[in-house]
Amino acid sequence: MIVPEETDFAEPEPSLLARVDIGRVAGMEAPDLWLVLLLLALQCPGTANIPAQNPPRHQVNGIRGGSVLLRVSITSSQTVAKIEWKFQPQTGLTLVIAEFISGKLKRPNPRDRFGQRLEMADEATLRIVELEPGDRGVYKARVRLASAVVEEHSFHCTVHEPLPEPQIRHRLVSRTADACNVTLQCPVSEKGGINVSWRRGKQLLALEAGSDWYWLSAADTDLHLSWRPSSSDSIFTCLLSNPADQRSVSVDLLSICQSEGTGGNPAENPPCQVNGIRGGSALFPLMVPSTQRVDRIEWFFQGGSSPEILTATFRDGKLERQNTRDGFGQRLEMAGETRLRIRALEQEDSGLFKARVLFATAEIHEPTFRLTIFEPVPDPQIRHRLVSRTADACNVTLQCLAPERGGINVSWRRGKQLRALEGASDWYRLSAADTDLHLSWLPDSSDSTFTCLFSNPAEQRNVSFDLLSICQNEDGGTLLWLRLAILVGLLVQIVAVASLNILERMGQEQN
Repeated sequence: MIVPEETDFAEPEPSLLARVDIGRVAGMEAPDLWLVLLLLALQCPGTANIPAQNPPRHQVNGIRGGSVLLRVSITSSQTVAKIEWKFQPQTGLTLVIAEFISGKLKRPNPRDRFGQRLEMADEATLRIVELEPGDRGVYKARVRLASAVVEEHSFHCTVHEPLPEPQIRHRLVSRTADACNVTLQCPVSEKGGINVSWRRGKQLLALEAGSDWYWLSAADTDLHLSWRPSSSDSIFTCLLSNPADQRSVSVDLLSICQSEGTGGNPAENPPCQVNGIRGGSALFPLMVPSTQRVDRIEWFFQGGSSPEILTATFRDGKLERQNTRDGFGQRLEMAGETRLRIRALEQEDSGLFKARVLFATAEIHEPTFRLTIFEPVPDPQIRHRLVSRTADACNVTLQCLAPERGGINVSWRRGKQLRALEGASDWYRLSAADTDLHLSWLPDSSDSTFTCLFSNPAEQRNVSFDLLSICQNEDGGTLLWLRLAILVGLLVQIVAVASLNILERMGQEQN
C-alpha cells in the first residue's frame, strides 16, 4: 500500500505568473510583450517561493543480516511534534514506512517489506534490523517541529554481503640463517566487493611502499616475503574489508621459519593470533600437507591460569565432544577436515587453543592459536557544525560520537577510496582523541566525502558525510537551474498562446 504524503506547508503566495492574464499578454504589442518578459526574468532570481533546501545525504553502510542506525541531527532546540520516515528503493515509488509521534512508532503498513524490522533506538534514531539486499535505497526523515517548521534529512543506505572469515595459507620457499623466503596466501571468494590488504606487527602497520623485502601478486591476495629473523615484526595479518565490515587473521613467521631442531618449545613456536567478536565466530585453520594422511586431530583449550583440557577429537570425518556440558556446549564444529570453528563467541572463550595432529606415519604436529574476544564495534554517527562559509573556503567541524567504553580506535578517511588524511596538512586538525575533525575545506577540492571509522583488531564500522550538503551556496547550483527551467517554461507558454492568438486573427481577417 502506498501512503500519500501529507502537506504541512501553508498555501504559497501567488507568483507573478499567477497574477498575469495570459490572454492579455498574447494580445499585447511587441514592446509591451517584451516588457512583461523582462519583468518575469527579473522576478525569477528573487523568487522566495521556490524551496532551496537540499537535505544533507548521509552515507550509511550495513551488512546483510545486521543492522543500521539512521540518526537525525535536529538543528533546532524546539520540541519535535512528528517524524515521518520515507523509503525510496532503487526502483519503484517512494513509500511512507513509519511515523514517530508522542514517543511511539506507528507503521502505516506493517505488511510491507520491513515487517517487524523497524524500531526507534531513541527519539531521533531509526534502527533497521536483519538487513536485506532490498533495503538499499534512500531514506528520508521529515521532522515537523512544534512551531510547524519542517526539517528534512536524507540517508543513502547500502547493504553489503557479510565478509567471510579469512584464512592464511603459507608455503616455505627457502630458509637460511640470514633470510626466510615465504609466500602467504589469503584466498577470497570469487564474489567482488572485498578489499584485501596486509599489515605487519601487533600494531597492524602498513607495509612500506617501495620495499625490496616483499611483493604482492594475485590481486594482493599473495604476499611474497624475504623475511629476516632479526626483524622486530614477525606477525603478518591479512585483512578482508568492505565499506561496512572488516575481518582479519594473523600468522607468526617464527612458527614457519624456525629451524628444524626447535621441536615444540612454546617459546620458539609462538601461537597464531586469532581475533573474534563477542557473538560472532572464530576459525582455526591447520596447515596440513596434502600428501600426508591425518589419523585424528585432538583440540585442547586452556583459559587463563586454568589447566589444559581436551575439548574435542576429530576422526573419520566426525567431531567427538569429550564433555558437551563444558563452556563450549554445542558451539564447536568442523569447517572442513582441518578447520575448527567456534560459534556465538563469549568472552570466556579467550585463551590458548592447541591442535594435536596425528598423521598415519606416526608424526605429530602441534600448532597453537591464541584467541582474543573483543566487544562488537558500535555503528558510528557523525554530527556536523558549520563554523563559517565563504566563496573560497568552508570551515566545518565533524564530530564522530564514540562510546564511553575503551578499546575502540577512531580514525578519519577522505574520498570514496577511504584515503588517509595527510599528516602535514594545514587544512585540517584533530581534537578530542581524534573524534573531532576540524576542516577548512576548499569547494574546488576533488574530495568532499569524509568518513569516520571505528575499529578494533577484529571489526570495523564506518559512516560517511558529504560536505557538499552543507558547504554549497544556497542561491546557486540546483536553484539556478530551477529558475532557468521556470523562465524557459514561461517563455514557451507565452509564445504558444501568442502564436494561437495571431493565427486566430489571421483566420478572422481572411474570412
